[in-house]
Amino acid sequence: MGKPDLGAGAVSALINPYLFYIGLAIIALGVAIAMPRRRVNPQLIGGLVAGGGVGLLLLGMLVQAPEALPNVHFYIFGIVALAGALRMITHPRPVYA
Repeated sequence: MGKPDLGAGAVSALINPYLFYIGLAIIALGVAIAMPRRRVNPQLIGGLVAGGGVGLLLLGMLVQAPEALPNVHFYIFGIVALAGALRMITHPRPVYA
């Protein structure tokens, strides 16, 4: 059981392409919801929607090719980096984020 070949069909080998695009659309929707507004600012809801999209992508990869997933530390640090990036672009004053 080696790693799958990540050639031309790398995305197809790891996850169903339709599930991949749906997950990316959900992540984009979550980021759009989390953007700062003048009145009500639903950043938590946007973060949860984006997190659900990331979870959908990870679940799709787990079902399609479980042997191709990296170590759990990769995902922990990746989630921390993505949360920091989301906070940076959604904070009203990015210098203080």
